[in-house]
Amino acid sequence: MAHYKDSSNYLTCTFGDGVAKIEQIKDGEKITLASRTAQEISTNAKTFSVRVINGWMNCVADHVFTIASNIDTETGGVGVRIWNEELGVASLNISSVSVLDQ
Repeated sequence: MAHYKDSSNYLTCTFGDGVAKIEQIKDGEKITLASRTAQEISTNAKTFSVRVINGWMNCVADHVFTIASNIDTETGGVGVRIWNEELGVASLNISSVSVLDQ
């Protein structure tokens, strides 16, 4: 998640097998800003990153550009969200987190 303001206002890079999306949650409503399907997009990637620079949000998997969108938010926090439809299955190991002001 990026530009996190509160639980009703933030941006996400969402990765699934074969699909990547940039979604904005604005006042509690989900808006898809960009969506891309491609065989090389995988939830098995080892690294995921979100870059927000000059009004653009870029989602990157395994150091390979995946999707980008123009955004209208200027500030906010960052976070990580994982999900699986089966309760108790989703897991994540984080080895490092970097937040850079550019």
